[in-house]
Amino acid sequence: MLQRTSRRSKRPTNACPHAERRPMRTLMPVARARTMLMDTLTSTRGFTLIELVVVVVIIAILAAIAVPRFAGASERARFNSTHASLDTMQTAFELYNADHRAWPEDAQPGVMPVGMAPYIQPALWANLTPLGGVWDYNGSGGESLDGRVNISIYLPHAGTAGVFCRFDAAIDNNDCNSGQVRASDDHSFRSLE
Repeated sequence: MLQRTSRRSKRPTNACPHAERRPMRTLMPVARARTMLMDTLTSTRGFTLIELVVVVVIIAILAAIAVPRFAGASERARFNSTHASLDTMQTAFELYNADHRAWPEDAQPGVMPVGMAPYIQPALWANLTPLGGVWDYNGSGGESLDGRVNISIYLPHAGTAGVFCRFDAAIDNNDCNSGQVRASDDHSFRSLE
């Protein structure tokens, strides 16, 4: 059996009687579409002043936590490097003493003692120490800082005692007058005897 269709809808007439007829969509006028688009674009909100201030405060707090940790890192690295170099020097002088059953003769600051070339690389002795200043050896025949043989860092600048005391605090007992590392006005030294 053929179904009859309506001319307008081209829908079969025996279709569901409760089906609604949908109106055709009409195109929106261009001016109205442009207005809606502009309203959508301008209604998106940016950051408020309060939100920006909160972000800046959080960044400032994080910086306040991080900066002090990094600020002391370079000084700690110099102290550790100086300590390692001081250990190397001490071992070299102790090897000399073991081989010759005597300490080398005293030398001027920055001048390697005679006979130490096989034990210490001359470039290591000639270079400035990580704290600045030059290496100094005070042998048994010279002017010792504490009456004993010692290796020291000679740094003849005003105010260096503070650097030496911080160095002592970092690697020894935090007392510039006792312990393994000691300090005077222009020297930080380690006794070998």
